[in-house]
Amino acid sequence: MTIVGFIGNGSWWQGSAFFTGDTYGKGALLAPQKTYGGGQEAVVARAAFFPFLDPDTNFNVHLGGNISYVIHPQEATSNTVAGTSGVTTYPITFSDRPELRVDNITFLTTGGINATNAYAAGLEGAFSYGSFLVEGEDFWFHADRNNPAAGVTSPHFNGWYVEGSWVLTGEFRKYNPANASYTRPSPASPFDPLNGNFGAWEVAGRYSSTDLDYHMGSAVAADRVFGGDQNIWTVGLNFYPNDTLKFMFDYQDVTLKNIGAFGNNGKYNTVSMRTQITF
Repeated sequence: MTIVGFIGNGSWWQGSAFFTGDTYGKGALLAPQKTYGGGQEAVVARAAFFPFLDPDTNFNVHLGGNISYVIHPQEATSNTVAGTSGVTTYPITFSDRPELRVDNITFLTTGGINATNAYAAGLEGAFSYGSFLVEGEDFWFHADRNNPAAGVTSPHFNGWYVEGSWVLTGEFRKYNPANASYTRPSPASPFDPLNGNFGAWEVAGRYSSTDLDYHMGSAVAADRVFGGDQNIWTVGLNFYPNDTLKFMFDYQDVTLKNIGAFGNNGKYNTVSMRTQITF
């Protein structure tokens, strides 16, 4: 893959931008009924600003934006007869897996949209004070259709989340200006209950909503996109016995709507425990 870009930061800002090109050797990984010509080119960029930074009280304000713009989607040509080229399209797919990812299942997907270009853009914000942190992002997705038929319009979608956490034992999630993000809490003392040290404990909550449906009631079938609508409530308890280990206990309530077709709805709940080791 061709990648050219930069990353930089100052006392009150951080920014990055990259141009990405085709992936070498990908032809052997793709479906044999397709031949692939012109590769995908895209630009990805992010800018963040932190007008307030106070390491002593952990009072921090973060504002930012990001964009991924596909200048030229990957070309795909179907072969209906051996050696004979079929229809050439430029498919763009918006999709996402569930937030608890234990396998490769994907509920949300628009399927391939024949497009001349596409983008995903977002605004981000965060605020912290002491052991408390709240952050969120809002995203917009759009694809310009390639040679659409009469009555077929270019779709747009959206998604957002907000989440917050509070470290019960008083440690901070410190802000790192170099990458414009918050770090994990570092326990004041490693877990050692015999000496009255119990590591760091954190409670957290999150709500996210993603809508990949578009013009479901359109009179033109080709104009409709049933990518699905997903809404997730999450509550969690995190335990940091030291700077290497993290244990996560989470409960999720997930609601799904219009998955692949109007009225194809579902709902499920999960309880999970995960372990993370930092090297």
